[in-house]
Amino acid sequence: MQLGIVLPLKSKQISKSWDTTCAALKRTLDSLLQQSNQQFRIAIGGHEKPEFLSSAPYQHIVFVTVPIAPPDRSHPEFSHKHLIRDKNFKIAFAIDALKKTGDIDYWYQLDADDVLHIDFVNKIQVVDGHAGAVIEGGFIFYPHQKRAIGTQQMSQYCGSTSIIADQYMTLPAMLDDTTLTQIPWARYPHMAMANFFKDELNTTYLTLKEPLIGYMLATGDNISDKWRDSPLKVLKAALRPYLKGKIISKQMYQEFGIR
Repeated sequence: MQLGIVLPLKSKQISKSWDTTCAALKRTLDSLLQQSNQQFRIAIGGHEKPEFLSSAPYQHIVFVTVPIAPPDRSHPEFSHKHLIRDKNFKIAFAIDALKKTGDIDYWYQLDADDVLHIDFVNKIQVVDGHAGAVIEGGFIFYPHQKRAIGTQQMSQYCGSTSIIADQYMTLPAMLDDTTLTQIPWARYPHMAMANFFKDELNTTYLTLKEPLIGYMLATGDNISDKWRDSPLKVLKAALRPYLKGKIISKQMYQEFGIR
């Protein structure tokens, strides 16, 4: 089973810190390069190619430059929907680039700041023969606090939680705001991907409960930061990893390929 992994990367223009964005991407890719099963190919859609991608061991990763303008935070009408549109276009261009490298059996969209268990690709082989899967098991990582919270509802927090069979991955010949919605990830938010399988396809899919994903939070450049719009919300977010989490062990760092 060949897995196609596509990563949308924020533009330098929209990132609060390009160094933070590049460091997060490198951490994500390092967790991929340490996979026990290497039956996958990677494509990144972005505006600016990080310098480290030109060095070993990252040269084989496909990077496609997206020919659309990045969102402008200074624009008076800027909103969350512009970030989502930007992300979806990058996913589409990454899919297109990866299709040109050979056949893909299943597709997986991975956010460029999350990490995967080093047995992720091996564990998801059970999806073969199904329409796809929603991954619910994982950890919410707070890297600066060095703590993690386990969850069995990862799809409600993280965008890196669905796998789709190639036969259901429609890629329009011409990409625009209307045709973009032919791609399931541009049509359904990550919290509702189960509805894509249950309601739209009316077919079987798997729910994976093993802790396979590490959702990186409080990195300083999460989209979710915008929802903390009061001092109380900021305080609750700061206390949560200490009240509900546990210290990240050396073994956990190793299991998720975090150097």
